[in-house]
Parts: sequence; structure tokens; C-alpha cells
Amino acid sequence: MQPILLIRLLAVLIALPLALPAGAAAAKASAKAAAEAPDQLESWLRQSVKLPDGQDLRVEVQVGTLNRGLKLAPCDKAEPFLPGNTRLWGRANIGLRCVAGARWTTFIPVRISAWGPALVARTMLPAGRIPQADDFVVQEVDWAASRSIPLANPGLLDGQELIRPVAAGRPLLAEYLRIAPTVRAGEAVPVILQGQGFSIRIEAVALSAAADGQQVRVRTGTGKVLNGTVDGRSVKILR
Repeated sequence: MQPILLIRLLAVLIALPLALPAGAAAAKASAKAAAEAPDQLESWLRQSVKLPDGQDLRVEVQVGTLNRGLKLAPCDKAEPFLPGNTRLWGRANIGLRCVAGARWTTFIPVRISAWGPALVARTMLPAGRIPQADDFVVQEVDWAASRSIPLANPGLLDGQELIRPVAAGRPLLAEYLRIAPTVRAGEAVPVILQGQGFSIRIEAVALSAAADGQQVRVRTGTGKVLNGTVDGRSVKILR
């Protein structure tokens, strides 16, 4: 779906009256330029806004205003551009430079909103909770207002744990989740010592949290600290 862009055209962005001939011809040219400029800017923004891969979002663009005290020399033709490493997402600035008739460059604040579905918390969810689909309702939110991508698929909650709280009414972001650990700090865990021709099982205490396949440190009953790999509900150490 093509983004739907809501453009508020600037009088200064189109500082075109400054660049046009005097008299009746100027008024006529100014009116023509003002009529064409919204379509030109909308077309440029449509090409510049980049959506996350595979996402069908409703995009809105709000263009801010320049400092009223800004004085620009008359310009026959001005073109918008994106400053280096700028992404049109959330709050950003687009550049405007004169390419004919004068030499100047200025910047215009813009706000990009990208509306799409997301999992929104029904109630406050604490850190450490194993989130369930019933904890959320799917609502339309502004994806561009978040630092990371909101999640919309409840199937992505399987095997995950919240690493920070989610306030009621707030979307669930990808960065709020991690793989739920199968071993937690302070828990007693069986440790399997394996070597060539032998296997020994002892009890130890996990010193950190870890998920299946991750490294974890454990302390044995004699106080010795060992490093092993989580394997289900036990820790495996190869000798």
C-alpha cells in the first residue's frame, strides 16, 4: 500500500515569491508554484520514506515551519534533500537548498508517523513476567514513535520473558523481550560432568540466569566454581 502523506505546506519552504519576477507575472507565477509545490513535495516524500520490510503501514508526514526571522536570498529553484544518515522516521529534519539563483541551504523539521497494528498491554506487566497472548490487545499504534519495532504477532511471545515492565496501554517492543532462561541465579541445578569413559552427576547452584544452550557458571557444594552449558534443566560440563 502506498503511504498516505498529510502535508502541511510551508510558506517559507516555498519562499518562491522571493524568487519570481515582479508585478502581475510574479503573482501569477507564485500562484502556479504554490499550487504545484504540495504535489512535488508529496511525491518526493513518498519516495524517501522507508518502511520496515514487509510492513503495510499508514504513513503520515507533518512538516514544521522555519524560523520566521530567517532571511533567504531570492531563489529560482529549491530542492529538498536528506542530510547524511538521516532516516525519515519519527522526528527528523529535511534539507532545502537553492540550486538556481542563489546559494543557501536550510533545514525543515518533520515528523513521520507510521500507523500499524501492535500488541498493547491490557494492564501493567512487570519485568520477569512470561507474557501471554491474553496480556495484550491488538491496536493501531505509531511505530515511528518507538525506538524498536512493536510486535503484532502473539506467536512471537512463545518462550520469551520481559526484561523491562510494560505500562498499561503501551505497545510491546521487540527490545523488551529475551529468551526465557531455563536456569535462574540461585537455583539448585544438576550438573553432569562428562569425559572420556565417565559421567558424574553432582548438585550445584547457578550463579546467573541462562537459557538452553547458553553458558552458565555454577558453584558446587565444595565452593568450586565451574562453567558449563545449559542442557534442558541441567548443566553439562565436558572434561
